[in-house]
Amino acid sequence: MTAGQYLLGVSLVAVTLASLTLAAVRVRRWIVPGWEGAPARLAELVVATAVLLAAAELLGCVGALRAGYLVAVCVAASLASLRLPAPAAPEPAPVARRSGRLELASAAAAGALVLVQWGSRSAAAFRFGMADPDSLWYHLPHAARFAQDGWTTRLQFTESEPITTFHPANAELLHGIGMSLMGGFDLLSPLVNLALAGGCLLAGWCVGRPFGAAPAAMTGVAAVLLTPIMLQTQPGEAYNDAAALAFSLAAAALFLNARGAAHGGAMRQGALVLAALAAGLALGTKLSVMAVAFALGAAALVACSKGERRRVAAIWLAGLAAGGGFWFVRNLVRVGNPLPWFAVHLGPLSLPAPPHPITDANSFSVAHYLADTGIWRRVFAPGLHASLGPVWELLALAAAGGALLALVAGRSRGQRALGAAALACLLAFLVTPASAGGPEGEASLFALNLRFVTPALALGLALGPAALGRGRRLAAPALLGLGLLTLLGEGLWPLGHAWAGLLVLVVATAALALLLAPPHGRRLVLAIGLTALVAAAAGWPLQRGYFEARYATGGPTVPSVSVWAARHLEHSRVGVVGYLLQYPLYGKRLTNRVDMLGEHGPHGAFHRFRGCGPFTRAVIAGRYRYVVAVEEGRVALGSRRRGPRREPPEARWTRSIEGAKRVMGIPGLRLSVFRLDDPRFARCT
Repeated sequence: MTAGQYLLGVSLVAVTLASLTLAAVRVRRWIVPGWEGAPARLAELVVATAVLLAAAELLGCVGALRAGYLVAVCVAASLASLRLPAPAAPEPAPVARRSGRLELASAAAAGALVLVQWGSRSAAAFRFGMADPDSLWYHLPHAARFAQDGWTTRLQFTESEPITTFHPANAELLHGIGMSLMGGFDLLSPLVNLALAGGCLLAGWCVGRPFGAAPAAMTGVAAVLLTPIMLQTQPGEAYNDAAALAFSLAAAALFLNARGAAHGGAMRQGALVLAALAAGLALGTKLSVMAVAFALGAAALVACSKGERRRVAAIWLAGLAAGGGFWFVRNLVRVGNPLPWFAVHLGPLSLPAPPHPITDANSFSVAHYLADTGIWRRVFAPGLHASLGPVWELLALAAAGGALLALVAGRSRGQRALGAAALACLLAFLVTPASAGGPEGEASLFALNLRFVTPALALGLALGPAALGRGRRLAAPALLGLGLLTLLGEGLWPLGHAWAGLLVLVVATAALALLLAPPHGRRLVLAIGLTALVAAAAGWPLQRGYFEARYATGGPTVPSVSVWAARHLEHSRVGVVGYLLQYPLYGKRLTNRVDMLGEHGPHGAFHRFRGCGPFTRAVIAGRYRYVVAVEEGRVALGSRRRGPRREPPEARWTRSIEGAKRVMGIPGLRLSVFRLDDPRFARCT
């Protein structure tokens, strides 16, 4: 990035964040005017995120998701918030109960561990580039397409059948917004999940705050953030599990901080609106939290009085629609089905779905193998150890025990209802599609997909201490010990980039002091401004190092083709066949257009070309300068497939195009890169 590009990007980000902050504070004061401290900050974060995503979604409906328009809409939202009327009746602030020094010290240590671990791993992404297979396969390509095209309603295909095409994409849209504001550079993307980890800790604190168990509840959430599967997949990458966890916990926390939900009595409407909105943001982030979103809604219905249930149900459904309904409406319009993975034909109701035989053949749940002792011994037990740590039994028992304790010994209907919801979410994991994904009898994706159970684990660990009574003072040290034992699987000290983790810890501490300190007008504004200037100054050398090292060296998920494209390819159209690690092909500033080549069918269907003629005509009509062809699944996770490696027919078909020249290849993978110079016709045989 040049100095001008960097300053422009930082300025646009600063104006956007300042506008969102003003709007969020005004909206929060309007909805829950009596709130202060941690719950108020959490409510404002939810509102700001919802406003930002809504602005991007609506602009994307007309292809106008551009930095200038987005900033203008955010500024307009902040100005509109100044005209909000005063609330009719102030809502009482959530009661905060004091915690002991040991509890606070344990929570501080747990938070520091999370920030150091996640910060150090995020720094690794700035040194090498984001390189996780799923990030390169579809999370970052979807984000890049949002930034490139400015559309949020168009479908993007990143494999030979629509596996991820229809997924809700709140997290990917956040990355796309960052890319757009920074002029096509992905400088902010490695930091997104780190910020969301801070949101998880804040939400965990707020879950326990009404019951005097805030430190222990936050420490329980920290234990989940320290599990190997979270540390291996989230920091510095574009996985959306951190976002799903943050929004799910925020929904539970905001629900509990409604005075009526925590202490009995009438449920406060303002807090319920915010909780439903947070649940909607979770639903719009990841399909696997659908059970969480609806279980929390059921808890709200159970906790309210009979006369309130219609109003509560209407508020919750509206919040789900506002926070996450956009993607399902897009699917309905584009495909004719809001959930295109499932075809429905019931009398006059007919919801079509495209065929996806590969997905269907690999989408097994844990429940499918409940009676298979062999796979439990061979796959599930090692997977639980690898993903949840060496004391996974203690972690699972503590989470289930915390949820059960909240259900049995909770001091309010709201707390007991959330305990039941947490237990329901733990059980729902067993029947979640692809929770034991992979070929039947192998469940090769079980360990990776244990990410799906983290919201239920975190909710159980956060709820338990609040129901302990006097014993809750020992809960925080106990959960800190659990987190330390869990972390043993990954190592307590990240030697490679420990300095970055410590820097994140210092910055986070300063930010926390600013966020939670009583407001002092100009002094607070000055302090925030100085902090922003320091961050902008520190970002300049960081981005220089990042773009010098980003995908500059190869690795298991960064073959030489990716290095070549990321470093040297600009303003080109690239057709892809079978190559799942697509993101580096977009180039340093996302100037390359990358498309998976395949045939489109009705209702969102997509599959590989079945003949030379249609394929070559599509390549020529698409004006592709390069074609990358490999047998699908030979790179990254799918490289484990058995059988001889063979060149895909698309490579042979591409050779038949006049002007096509093979310029690069990886013999071991049978991967070929072709350059097409003025292609006009093909000699198909």
